[in-house]
Amino acid sequence: MTQSWLALLGGMALFTFGLSQTSESLRRLTAGWLKSLLLVMTKNPLGSVILGITTTMLAGSSSAITVMVVSFVSAGLLELRQALEVILGAAIGTTLTVQLISFDFIRYAPILVFLGVVILIIQRGKENASLGSLTLGFGLIFYGMMVMIGAVHNLSAEAGVKSALKLLNHNALLTYLLVLLFTAVIQNSATVIALAITFRLHGLISLPTGLVIVFAANVGSTAAAMYSAWLGGSRSAKRTATAYFLMKFSLSLLAWASLGLFEHVLLSVETAPGRVLADAHTLFNILLAVVFLPFLGPIARLMQRWLPDIRPKPISPLLDMDLLDDPHVALTRAAQEIARMARIIQNQIFDNLPAYLEMPRESISRSMRQAESDVDLLHHAITHYLFQLGQVSHLTDTELTSQVRLLYLANHLEHLSDTAIKVMNTRDKLVRRNFSWPPGLWNDTLALLTRLGEQYHRLADAISLDDDEQALSLVQENPELLRQEAKIRLNILTHVEESQLRFTSTLLELSDDLSLLTNRIAAVSRALLGII
Repeated sequence: MTQSWLALLGGMALFTFGLSQTSESLRRLTAGWLKSLLLVMTKNPLGSVILGITTTMLAGSSSAITVMVVSFVSAGLLELRQALEVILGAAIGTTLTVQLISFDFIRYAPILVFLGVVILIIQRGKENASLGSLTLGFGLIFYGMMVMIGAVHNLSAEAGVKSALKLLNHNALLTYLLVLLFTAVIQNSATVIALAITFRLHGLISLPTGLVIVFAANVGSTAAAMYSAWLGGSRSAKRTATAYFLMKFSLSLLAWASLGLFEHVLLSVETAPGRVLADAHTLFNILLAVVFLPFLGPIARLMQRWLPDIRPKPISPLLDMDLLDDPHVALTRAAQEIARMARIIQNQIFDNLPAYLEMPRESISRSMRQAESDVDLLHHAITHYLFQLGQVSHLTDTELTSQVRLLYLANHLEHLSDTAIKVMNTRDKLVRRNFSWPPGLWNDTLALLTRLGEQYHRLADAISLDDDEQALSLVQENPELLRQEAKIRLNILTHVEESQLRFTSTLLELSDDLSLLTNRIAAVSRALLGII
């Protein structure tokens, strides 16, 4: 009996691999024109559905087409309604594989496998050898089904198998949940329904149980689209996949609730055990299209409200364009945002700089680089706002002077943050070359960094309070700080040990960065004083 279990697993593997092979072959065959065809066919609902049906009939599985459509929605090539039309068509197209199985088309499996191999050999080395892969894929689908049927025939005599399937026959909810989970894992409903047909042919499951399996497998088949959308997809992709899942899930519950009627309709058309389940799969997906196609517009709007696009948080809530008619208020708002910009540089860049220069750490680097990015965005928002102010309002001479002063302040602060990051990048060069600070050099560097930090704190306060006296004091201290930086440069040139000589050029670059940082603080201070 172990051999039968192995045969069943092998048959499932062949079946699933065949579906994967046909999907991938179809993708390669249509790579050049499917997107163009999609854009043309989706101009009306019927074209969308037909496109979904035909492409999925070729692929043997709707999962690949559904994921592809979801990606097109994410890229903005399709609207939600159009995507759902194609997906409903794909759901119908995927039933062809199961129908061919139920019509005993599997007897031709060896021929298809043989033809596929022959075509692959003939096309070997050619750029597009997908026709052979497609033929081989179909052959493996049906050959896998042949193996499964033989394995189930042998397993049907096992007491354990009969007991397990008897439990499923008497517990519809358990059957539904297990099949839903299993289909979501393997991401293919055709494999599960093919197994159900095999069990039904051997009388191991009842017709109602087989129908529940069909319903659950259809819901589980949406897993591939859900994985694709919710693991990194856009908001629009999430809406598409979720709508598809909800449509199939709600119809499965409705079909389950009217199981007797569903069974009666199917048996009035066909009584053969395998054919009934294949017809159930087809009927379910045709009903899915018939029931939901007329309501895709409202469904799309409902999904838009339920999963709305996330609006990015405004960079600067204070910079309200409606206030540009009042220059005094607008200039005050811009000054407040410049003060916030200065505090970001202080708290997240300057305060972290000494620790990073002493011992670089990834967490500090991320924080400083994010702060520098925030400063860049805020600088862009402030300068755009101030330029718009000049376009909208007629400014007095005093207001014009204030506007220019604020523009210079914002620009110099943005340059200062760039320079601080440049200091960090130069330190990274030393790290990559395994540099370690000589004690004397580090002490001098730390002393300068401490002074710069103190200066910048005073500068940020001066910007917040519009304190000209403090700004003037900072300008006057600039020569003293430059002399302190010159001491570091002299130390590099005269006191670096022989083992550290290979770092001299990079250390001098770092010294230049610190000198520039010193001058940037003085430049911001002069801008605050209105010295342009």
